[in-house]
Amino acid sequence: MGGRVLLVASWGLPAGWREVEYWVSVKHRAFEEFHPVVCRARSSTVAIAAALLGWGYDVDVVIYGADTIVNPGEVGGGVELRRRAQELYLGFFEEMVRGCSCCSGFSGSLLGRVDIVVVPGLGLYHGYRFGASIEHIFNKVFIDLYARLGRPGEEFKWVFMDLTHGVNYQVVATLYATIAAAILFGKEGRVVILNSMPVQSPAPATRGGGTAQVASGQVGEVPVVEVADVSQLQYGISFIRGLMSLKNFDTEPVKEVHKDLKKRGGEAVPEDVLNLIDRAVTFLNLVRNGMAALAYPESYMLPGPDTENRVKLGFNVCEELSRYERELDPAEFSYIPNIDRDSKVVDYGKTSMWTTLTRYSLTKVLKDICGELRSPNNLAEFLEGARKALDKRGYKAVSLMVKRENENLNSFIKNLEEYVRKCGKLLRSYSVVPENIEESLRSGSEVDVNVLLYRYFNESRGECVESISKVLEIHENEVKDVMRIKEMGRDMDVSRVCRNLAAHAGLEYSLVRSFSIVRQGGEVTITRVLYLENISEIAKKCLE
Repeated sequence: MGGRVLLVASWGLPAGWREVEYWVSVKHRAFEEFHPVVCRARSSTVAIAAALLGWGYDVDVVIYGADTIVNPGEVGGGVELRRRAQELYLGFFEEMVRGCSCCSGFSGSLLGRVDIVVVPGLGLYHGYRFGASIEHIFNKVFIDLYARLGRPGEEFKWVFMDLTHGVNYQVVATLYATIAAAILFGKEGRVVILNSMPVQSPAPATRGGGTAQVASGQVGEVPVVEVADVSQLQYGISFIRGLMSLKNFDTEPVKEVHKDLKKRGGEAVPEDVLNLIDRAVTFLNLVRNGMAALAYPESYMLPGPDTENRVKLGFNVCEELSRYERELDPAEFSYIPNIDRDSKVVDYGKTSMWTTLTRYSLTKVLKDICGELRSPNNLAEFLEGARKALDKRGYKAVSLMVKRENENLNSFIKNLEEYVRKCGKLLRSYSVVPENIEESLRSGSEVDVNVLLYRYFNESRGECVESISKVLEIHENEVKDVMRIKEMGRDMDVSRVCRNLAAHAGLEYSLVRSFSIVRQGGEVTITRVLYLENISEIAKKCLE
């Protein structure tokens, strides 16, 4: 029993909260053995934290308080406003812990494990219009929770949320941000959401004993209140769920959201993020459809038949993941307010929830997937990682396809030296391999598979033909058939090429120009693959 709990709370204006008797109980079956805790306190957050400590849990408390608690006219600027708000919330929390009837023995733990995060404000307060949007608040809370839940070595067993005290829009944004972060880190089933019965509060008092100005304007003024559509938060949750489906190599939900994001334009989601989503979908589709070798990081192609200037296929999205991780800058979403005293407006600048969700969430999901596939030293390692990932997700048939291809490649490589010994004179005459195979292996030289298997296959005779065809299990008639297709042009039979490509896990030999081979740890391995031209277009047609 026990473990670490993250208690998330949304706070508005604590000055008006009075002491009530809280009955804290949790209906979740994991907590049903615990008796309810009766606690006199000025905040349900304090009562819940004390109850969890009494039940044997370690508790970290994070309070998201609105900066509307501070009068902008009484501070020098946005940084001071934030600092002052943080001080006020911390002061209120300390007072409430010290006055809590059930906190005896826990006050030290509570005061030492609380963080105050001040979020942008929205509405009319102190005669100022706080101009944040619900997306500002969502982003601020989501990124903070992203850091907390993803912190190495600090695993939270449960995430509790107290919805009692916040302002309406603030509670909604905090709730959705908490759920989104919990889904992303695989903790949706371990979220406990609590609320308390409403109690009428007296007029809120300031620390000086007066009455706090909650709404803007003079006596008798009718405030202008906008009814805002916040349904984009639900779209955000749907997007997170779609991203999580990528972990099962299911790309359909994300493809639908991707279409919607493209319609929103670059102002909502940067073009590079949209491209990353598109590349992630292609990458996972290649693996899921048995064309894993095309997603190998060291895969190249010839851009045309008349040039040797190879280009990287670039299907492996894991290669650029570290760059995207470096670009994740929480400071970008600090939203330090700008106070305009003439217009009485507190401004936070523009923001987009989609930028936050795509950058942070997609990076997290891809990091988890790429961690499974590892950073391979050679093609065999990559295919084995792909095979295990496919097998884990129930793609048994595709997993066997990749396994078979890997075995064929290993067989091909193990017999390479034998080919050179038996057919050395013929192969060297066509410049297929250098005269000294060991020199080739040390330097990582390429073996021209296209030449080795096709161009001079029909001209070779005797022991060489028998050896190659036997080990590679390729019949001479099949080779002639492939050659005819190539002569007519690949587009004459794209469907057949696609079938072959899938059947051979991305290494159908009529589409491979050469392998780079090297000796690693006493074994000969493939470290680079060069495909013929147009392989990228062919692969995409196979995925349509």
